[in-house]
Amino acid sequence: MGMTVMNVAGRISIVLILVMTMASCATRKKKCEPLNMRTSDSLLFMETPDTLPDGIIDSVYWIPLENSGQKVLYEISKLCVADSFMVIGSLHQGVLQVYSADGRFLYDISRKGQGPEEYLEIAAFTATSTSIYILDNYSHEMSRYSIDEGRFIEKTKVPFVAWDMEAFNDDDFLFTCLRNNPEAQMSMASVDYAVWRTDGKWQINKKYLPVEKEYTEIYGKTRYFTRHGEDIIFHCLKYDGFFIFPSDGEPVFHPIEFSDSLPRDKSLRLKDVNAGQWQFLAETPFVVDGYSVMEISVAGEGAQMFAVDACNEVFGNSETCAKNLPVNIIGVMDNCFIGYINDNYMLYKELVNYGFQEGNSEVEDMLRNGGCCLIVYQMADSNIAK
Repeated sequence: MGMTVMNVAGRISIVLILVMTMASCATRKKKCEPLNMRTSDSLLFMETPDTLPDGIIDSVYWIPLENSGQKVLYEISKLCVADSFMVIGSLHQGVLQVYSADGRFLYDISRKGQGPEEYLEIAAFTATSTSIYILDNYSHEMSRYSIDEGRFIEKTKVPFVAWDMEAFNDDDFLFTCLRNNPEAQMSMASVDYAVWRTDGKWQINKKYLPVEKEYTEIYGKTRYFTRHGEDIIFHCLKYDGFFIFPSDGEPVFHPIEFSDSLPRDKSLRLKDVNAGQWQFLAETPFVVDGYSVMEISVAGEGAQMFAVDACNEVFGNSETCAKNLPVNIIGVMDNCFIGYINDNYMLYKELVNYGFQEGNSEVEDMLRNGGCCLIVYQMADSNIAK
């Protein structure tokens, strides 16, 4: 065929899968653990993964997104699922589009401007069962819209700058902001913790993970929070691992042990990120029951992987078969991972030629005409994954 799957999927991440038995695996605790946090057993990342076994992904199906007739999203930054609504947003374009669970277009929020119902930017957004929230760091305001029809509700002042946000409910939020330019002047007083929790009036009631003033974060990170049911997952470069914040209770740290991790010295971690010799967790994982999708940098290159809870055996995709290759994961829904292909019929056909799940005529027509289709990955029961 003249090409491998690695060539075909050059525009997407390599896929790894970390699969672990539920029996007692020998694990080691990290030497450097965050204070005042419960810590789970470590996951062990091995440099040479085995081939992904059949049956990890139970099934794959497609959801064509109905053409909105409005702005086309050139990239999708985030997917929020609340009840029967899917909120898909592009931070770069400053647009949110809302769909039903079967891909029917409902409305969009595209109100950039300085008016009373508008925003200057979408720095971050999230959704609850009642509302959509858009954070604007330029105006230091939060705009709130009804999730059922996109009706503007209110705009309130926010006393801090944040890079990302998530919501447990309409009166319980998590925010984060970490410096990535030590020379930049913050326009508002920064919070000296990596994560803080607020009520619906943006009053801080709890802080987590203190951060030194000298610490700087990785450039270009696209997300800090993801969702898993009622829980919120958080990651930053400072830690080799990720945190799960429950709606009720203290966060739990999930360490990842690398054979060649970034130096722990705070002045070195950011400087050496792109040196090409370290391993580190580059993005916040997506989690469903029994599995998590992670992007791990290995020798300066990104990689995605799935992990079954509580074990330490690594699997990777075949270099000659792209069957069920997870593409551009942006969220979770109904305990499934959600990816997408947007306006790229050629990539779709190349992947199908190498064994990827084929879509029906509606999917192909949508991609052929510049539209977007979501890819739903239903995972197998983790108890029988091996």
